[in-house]
Amino acid sequence: MPISILPTPVSLSWSDFSTVNSLSNHEDAHIDPGYEVQIRPLRRINNQFMLAETFELRVHPRARVLKTANQTSDLLAHEQGHYDIGILAARALAADLASLSAKTPSELSRLASDTFTLHTHTRLGPIQHAYDHDTNHSQNTQEQQRWSQMIATALANASATSINNLPL
Repeated sequence: MPISILPTPVSLSWSDFSTVNSLSNHEDAHIDPGYEVQIRPLRRINNQFMLAETFELRVHPRARVLKTANQTSDLLAHEQGHYDIGILAARALAADLASLSAKTPSELSRLASDTFTLHTHTRLGPIQHAYDHDTNHSQNTQEQQRWSQMIATALANASATSINNLPL
């Protein structure tokens, strides 16, 4: 099933961030990937409803940076990692959405909603937390390099289902 995840990983710049006076958790910058699924009409095969043959899952950054933050390349690279982890979660989400089937459209909708919550909240949150914890929000350069390599490896593998032994 053709699934489009848009955009493919992109390089962020500080212009992608809105400037704010404060952030929670004493962060200098924060990014959350936003997800939007564009599904064409459902299809029915052997009394089972499924998502359309093709659909799009759009990922966009919701990025903020403190007005007083030092906008370094290291901090931007760290935030890029958060966004790329969001792209990886989108890939896993799209694969699971594509495999769903149900007897009714409303059941399919419920399954799709549960799948969306699983990937974007239940699984993504712990990965993002581990990334921040291990890298100390980009301050631990050795861990930042390790995570950057894991993220790059996962991005290069279209069927990656985990990162740092955590499910996507």
